[in-house]
This record gives sequence, C-alpha cells and structure tokens, in this order.
Amino acid sequence: MLRSLVGSEMCIRDRYQRRVRGQMMLIERDKFTSLQDENVRLSSQLGDLRRKLVSAEAATERMALDLQESEDRAERLELDLGRAYDSHSVEMYRLKTQFQEKADLYKSVQNQLEAASITATTATEKLMAQTRTVELLQGDIKSLNEKLSTAQQQGSSAFLRKFGTQLDQS
Repeated sequence: MLRSLVGSEMCIRDRYQRRVRGQMMLIERDKFTSLQDENVRLSSQLGDLRRKLVSAEAATERMALDLQESEDRAERLELDLGRAYDSHSVEMYRLKTQFQEKADLYKSVQNQLEAASITATTATEKLMAQTRTVELLQGDIKSLNEKLSTAQQQGSSAFLRKFGTQLDQS
C-alpha cells in the first residue's frame, strides 16, 4: 500500500512538473516570437525610412542644382537689367518669384529630411532595445532550463533516499 502511494505521488509530481515546464516554455516562446515579430516590423520600417531618406537626399540635390541654376540665371538677368531695365523687368519678376518658390520648396524638403532622419534614429534605438530584450530572454530561458534540470535531478535523488529508507524500515 505504501509503495503504491509513493508511486502515485511521484506520477502526480512528475505530471505537474511537465505541465509547469511546458507552460513556461510556451510563455517564453510566445514572448520571444512577439519580440521577433516586433523586430521584423521595426527593421521593415527602418528600411522604408532609409529608402525615403535616400529619395529625399536625391531630391534635395536636384533642387540644390535647380536653385543654383536659378540663382545664376537671376544674376545674369540682373546684369542685363542694368542695360535694358524696361524690356527685362517682367522676366526678372518671374525669375525672382520662381527662385523664391524653389527656395521655399528646398527648405520644405530639408525639413522633411531632418524629420526622416530623426524617425530613423528612433527606429534604430527601438530595434536595439528589442534586440537587447531578446538576448535577456534567451538568457532567462537557459537559466530556467538549468534550474529545471537541477530540480529534476534533486527530486530523483530525494525520492531514492526516501524509498530506500522505507525499504529499510520494512
């Protein structure tokens, strides 16, 4: 009778430990999967931001060239204006207006470029934080597995000592 109680208690204990271990592994796996998904999402956003940044830089370079060309043309027209003010005054006005519009557009693109750079930096920091969290979780999982293994070994040793003592008493 005593042996069957010890055996059934051992089965209950082992079943409970398997359940706890299984649930802990599922929880840790879900956390890890969630962090991996967030990592992928942030990496994708970072790639999108980098592509936008490259596109904005190319547009800025094109606008800078356009702006320089407009400035050069405006200078040439100002020289001509000194010789023939009346005939060129309308063209000068149009070029100055065009120059101002391009300058405003250049400033707008520059502001967008700065905003994209800040967003990319923030995304990179989030990605690095998520990576550190994943590394910590991996360490926690390893530690839990070691503790579980130790607990199982200690549990087996304690059972053998108890079982041996009971046999000696019989």
